[in-house]
Amino acid sequence: LREGLEKVLDLAERAEHCGTGGPSGRAFNPGWHTAQDLRTMLVNAEALFRCALERKESRGAHYRVDYPLKITSSPPRHSYVSRDKPVYFE
Repeated sequence: LREGLEKVLDLAERAEHCGTGGPSGRAFNPGWHTAQDLRTMLVNAEALFRCALERKESRGAHYRVDYPLKITSSPPRHSYVSRDKPVYFE
């Protein structure tokens, strides 16, 4: 998971310098929208990795080799993450 997070952060840094070029700007330019989508997908991927690293359990589709026991007795917890706060659970 840490290796994946590092790759996503590297891609996010590289994505800051990507663009579509050309004089047309964003009007009728599907490449511009793709570049915007890429940045959004990388933000979501980073949040996913950070939440997965904090969760110390296996539950449902979230399975960790280092925490193989499936916890079913406690109620599910929801992960929250923002740029201003670390990951927390509720």
